Amino acid sequence: MANKLKQLALAVLGCGCSILATGSVARATTYTIDSVSAYDWNTVTLSGTGYNNVTFNETEYSTPIGLHVVGTPANQYLWVFCVDLFHTINVGGQSPSLTYTSQALTTDNNPAVSNPPHNGYGLKANVSAEIQYLAQIGIGLANGPISSIVTDEVTAIQAAIWELEYGLTAKSSDATINNYISSFYSNALAVSPGGSPAEELYNSFHQSFADGSPSLTTPVPEPSTWAMMILGFAGFGFIAYRRKSKPAFMPA
Repeated sequence: MANKLKQLALAVLGCGCSILATGSVARATTYTIDSVSAYDWNTVTLSGTGYNNVTFNETEYSTPIGLHVVGTPANQYLWVFCVDLFHTINVGGQSPSLTYTSQALTTDNNPAVSNPPHNGYGLKANVSAEIQYLAQIGIGLANGPISSIVTDEVTAIQAAIWELEYGLTAKSSDATINNYISSFYSNALAVSPGGSPAEELYNSFHQSFADGSPSLTTPVPEPSTWAMMILGFAGFGFIAYRRKSKPAFMPA
C-alpha cells in the first residue's frame, strides 16, 4: 500500500533486522500486528493521470513493509507490498495492535468510491494477478539476504505494482532502478490473463498490502547496511508509507 514516511526526531525504530530466520507460518485469515518496519528508504516519483482519474506528482517511499505478527520471534517479519496510495501507517511499535484480514485484492483502495467490503475502483482480474506475480517475487527477495542489488529490485517491484494498479509512471533518480522497473512491469504483463488474483491484508482504518505468499523471516544485512541501521536506530523512527511531499510518510 503506498503511504508516506514521516521522520520523528529522537524516536527509536524498535524492530531491526538481525539474523536470518527461515521459519514460515501457514496462511491465516487474520493477523495481529504489534510493530511495523521498512525494508529500505528508496523513493520513486509517481506522476501522471492514471486509471479512474487518479492524479499524482509525488515522491513515495518504494519499499516492502515488514509486519511483525504477535507471538512470533522479535526479529521476524511478514513482508508485504503497498496496494494503497491513500492511507498511512506508523513505522515502529503499534499500540494498540493492528488487525489485518486476508482477502482477494479486487479494488485499488481509493476512498473516493465505496465498494464493499472495502473502498476503491475495481481492478481487472489480470491486474490483480500481475500484482500477485510481482509480490511473490518481491517477498522471496525480501526474505533472503540483503544486498544493494536486492534493495534496488524490491524498490522496483513496489514501483511496478503501483504502475500496474494505478496507471501512473514511476521514476527513480537511479537509472538501474528504472531499468528494473521497466523489466518487472513487462514481465508481469506476460502473466495475464492466467494468473491467480493477489491476496491482500486489509484494514479499512489503515491500509492494504499485497501479501503474496506470507512467510516470516528476517534478512541478513550486508556490512554497509549494518552501519546505516545502527545510525538509524540511534536517531529516528518513522511514520510510514505515503507521500514524501508531506513531512515523510510511506505508501501502502
